[in-house]
Amino acid sequence: MNQFESSQRVTLLYLRVSTQDQNTESQEHALRDWCAKQGVMNFEIYTDHGISGAKESRPALNQLMARVETGAVE
Repeated sequence: MNQFESSQRVTLLYLRVSTQDQNTESQEHALRDWCAKQGVMNFEIYTDHGISGAKESRPALNQLMARVETGAVE
């Protein structure tokens, strides 16, 4: 079994909208659809609402990156 077939593998997904009145439904739908087509069943979604892409600190993205940097995910 290679790393892509491992049942422990987690795919991290990131969604962001720049204003509070926007929603991430279309982004989430597209990513869930992609996961289904790729056979990705084990995923986690991180979402930032009302956060500009120009900001250096984005709470959900920071959490996602912390998981990656500590090696908590493959």
